Amino acid sequence: MSFPRVLTAALLTLFLPVGLSAQKEKQQSPKTKLQKAAQQAWAHQDYAKAADVLAELVKVDENNATVWHRLGYALHCQIK
Repeated sequence: MSFPRVLTAALLTLFLPVGLSAQKEKQQSPKTKLQKAAQQAWAHQDYAKAADVLAELVKVDENNATVWHRLGYALHCQIK
């Protein structure tokens, strides 16, 4: 294998996964984005942000008992 081919293969190996993960990020559904945002806020105990995101998520996934529970708990933590 010649040097340019080896270099090209090495660069593709390094940067192709980055491009694919960015493309995956773009393909996420609004529901998935809300779930990730809610999970992050919940993990950081940012209950105000979690409540806002969970309120939006409930509109998209109204039959999800966990989302309803966490929304109630996030509001409770804020004494609302």
